[in-house]
Amino acid sequence: MEVSKETEIGTDLTLNTNTGGSWLNNINFSFTYWKRTSQNVIYAGPLAPSTGSTGILDNQISMSSNGYQFSLNMPVYRAGSWKWDFTTNFGHQISKINSISGGSDIAQSYFSYANTCI
Repeated sequence: MEVSKETEIGTDLTLNTNTGGSWLNNINFSFTYWKRTSQNVIYAGPLAPSTGSTGILDNQISMSSNGYQFSLNMPVYRAGSWKWDFTTNFGHQISKINSISGGSDIAQSYFSYANTCI
């Protein structure tokens, strides 16, 4: 059975600029960081060609990942029924395979004719 544990922390902030006009009345900021570990991740492990199959799905991998996400939203201009908002998002994640059951390599295909073991 695949089991994952995750810790996540984040915040949402709003800065009210009180300009009283139609430009940049507030700025919204959001930030989240997470760290996740997973045990017994399902992976198609290799089988001997003599079995007639190329692999078997099994709980074979232990892996971890962490990352963060940032979001910024600004209502740039508002007048009557017309609105102009600016929003941007950025995220970054790193995932790592910590162990593989049986210690076998994982063949990763970038193209149909090239395999690389990691």
